[in-house]
Amino acid sequence: LTRKALAEFVTSNFFDAGSDVVSCVPEDWTEKPFLLSKLRSKESIAWADDLNQKWKILGRRTAESVAKYPHRTSTLHRALPFIVPGGRFRESYYWDTYWIILGLIECDMVKTSKHIVLNLLQDVETFGFVPNGGRVYYTTRTQPPLLTKMVEAVYLADSKGGEEGKKDTTFLARALPILDAEYDFWMSSKNGRLVSVPVPGTRESVRLNRYFSKDNTPRPESYREDIDTIGKKGGGGGGGKTIAREIRAAAESGWDFSSRWMMQEGRSKNYSMTTLATTQIVPIDLNAFLYSMEKTLSDLHAEVATASAPKALYYMEQARQRKNAIFRIMAFPLDTDFKEKEKNKGGGDCAAVPCEFDDVMLSTGERRARTMSDDNSSSSKSAASFVPLWAGLCEHWNEHEKDTFVEKVVLSSPLLLQGGVATTNIDSKQQWDYPNAWPPLQLLLIHGLLKLSTHKAKATAASVAQSWLQSNYKAWVPNADMYEKYNARVCGEGGGGGEYGVQVGFGWSNGVVLSLLAIWPDTKLKDACR
Repeated sequence: LTRKALAEFVTSNFFDAGSDVVSCVPEDWTEKPFLLSKLRSKESIAWADDLNQKWKILGRRTAESVAKYPHRTSTLHRALPFIVPGGRFRESYYWDTYWIILGLIECDMVKTSKHIVLNLLQDVETFGFVPNGGRVYYTTRTQPPLLTKMVEAVYLADSKGGEEGKKDTTFLARALPILDAEYDFWMSSKNGRLVSVPVPGTRESVRLNRYFSKDNTPRPESYREDIDTIGKKGGGGGGGKTIAREIRAAAESGWDFSSRWMMQEGRSKNYSMTTLATTQIVPIDLNAFLYSMEKTLSDLHAEVATASAPKALYYMEQARQRKNAIFRIMAFPLDTDFKEKEKNKGGGDCAAVPCEFDDVMLSTGERRARTMSDDNSSSSKSAASFVPLWAGLCEHWNEHEKDTFVEKVVLSSPLLLQGGVATTNIDSKQQWDYPNAWPPLQLLLIHGLLKLSTHKAKATAASVAQSWLQSNYKAWVPNADMYEKYNARVCGEGGGGGEYGVQVGFGWSNGVVLSLLAIWPDTKLKDACR
């Protein structure tokens, strides 16, 4: 087969790259959303106005040719228009969409938000889950389960914008059975995501979830990179299949890739793709997301009709069980130093005292935190440990306990830097590691702190938000670019590392900034980062 013959085959049988989606201006886009009237500085008004304009650039619909010739493209057909992240990402992505929707709602684009959610609900009806993204090669894995929160956000925004006191329960009634199906996907023992985790020091176990993939082949979208990793691992056979599955599971996490999923190579402090062990780790953020999903499903079922009351009670009980499991093995007391914690790697009863949260190992239930120094004096940190705040897992603490958590876990964290909250404190050169700071992780922490509702927590949330807004604004000023990720170490600088260069656009970055400006309309940006 010659290069020319291959090129002719591709030209004859596939559409040109990018031709399977068509640019479109969302039909409910408005020049002057209400948010602009709330903002108090000319800098924030100009910035928010530009971000609102970007929705027109990022709007897409599926080309008619996709439905007519589905075999000539990898694009999944979307019945309704949607928003793409931007840059190299020309299709929709699952968990990106939540942060995009939050921004759209702040720009009065509830109809567009609902269209996007309806597309994802259709995915669940078709595949049993929401694929990682809008391509056929993403249909063997999903991403963090945030569709229920998207439905809730649209439902609340739609209710707020409609007649006073009137809620669109028709939309909710349509969505709930599909959300139930997505939850069943995560809770099925058949697909490998529901696992039994031993409780250290006992003969008991708890049920929690992990990221997984039944597919053990290289990813089509990153085939060359995966083949290279498999080669470094030792070639084909069982070892190659194992590492391919670990790569896919890491991609499902949204954190692709990170030292969080890698096993340190001895005392060399090196982290390599060949050491990925994603399926052997029970992630704290995933289980916090699922706890939030259970709580939200309980609330939404209670909204529609008395016929849903049993479902509401069912999800309330599921949330209770998950919370108990998380506090039993994934929460670690603050009142001991690191060496003492390492003796009790399986956590303890933290339901009544402030704790810090961490991933645990599937095989033992012991703490995942890797040591960063030979004397075990300190541990690695991950922004995933803040997600339980966002999920509401800590709302039962009293004010003193909440403030102790803020002081000892958040404010003393090495992750809080000038340009935002770093993903981890490990510099592995992977993109979901130090010094990169990602928009979703900022909003998860900020919203989590606001949920604690103490003065210290709210002040800390405002401080984190201010750092993030100033860094994003400084980076935006020269060329009106919004980056996919930022450098937490340097205010106003884009991130780096990983399989590709930093992208601009950018859907979730825009959504997070718009959400924060809506909360803090008096934010001062004129002398950002000074």
